[in-house]
Amino acid sequence: LIFIIYSPSSTAITSKLFILILVLVIAYLVSHTIHFVLMPSFDVTALDISCHSLLLMILVSLTFFSWNYPVQKEIGITRGLLIIFPSTVLLILLWNGNLIHESQASMEMFSVKFSFLYPLFLFWYLFLIVINSILLIHKLKTAHDSNLRNQLLLYLFGLIITNIATFFFGLFLPWILGLYYLVEVSPLAFLIGFIFFTAIAIGK
Repeated sequence: LIFIIYSPSSTAITSKLFILILVLVIAYLVSHTIHFVLMPSFDVTALDISCHSLLLMILVSLTFFSWNYPVQKEIGITRGLLIIFPSTVLLILLWNGNLIHESQASMEMFSVKFSFLYPLFLFWYLFLIVINSILLIHKLKTAHDSNLRNQLLLYLFGLIITNIATFFFGLFLPWILGLYYLVEVSPLAFLIGFIFFTAIAIGK
């Protein structure tokens, strides 16, 4: 991600980000499937952490995509680090076991124990959704071409469907309940959201 953003060659940065996002989404769907379908009675803490990591990386990549779509703009070292640095800290905390203590799958029940630091992850994820929405709404207001406005609106709609549903069912609700409920909603939201998102790429 850092290589794409700060590459000396600035051509096709949105295409490169889009490919990276698709790869991350595929990795998330595979990790999610192994977590909730293929391993019904094992300690799945590592897979749970993997899903969280991929969700965060997808949203971070989407943030830079939103910044650069449809016209590339200079991100700048400071602005980029304001997104990358907190995300990296959260990823380190995740893999050190400081956010998710334990995740167990037993008899079709998926329980999880979060640490008191886990709300930091929730806050940052929601903050990135808001940042993406503000960027896209601003571009919608300033866009004069009707086709571009339709593309931005479709992209915003797909992004909101994808990430709000994932935040609520995949992150917030498990934190409140201590177990995963309606676990199929998160990947379904990604598939639906990326139908709209892919339509943007085809239109471009």
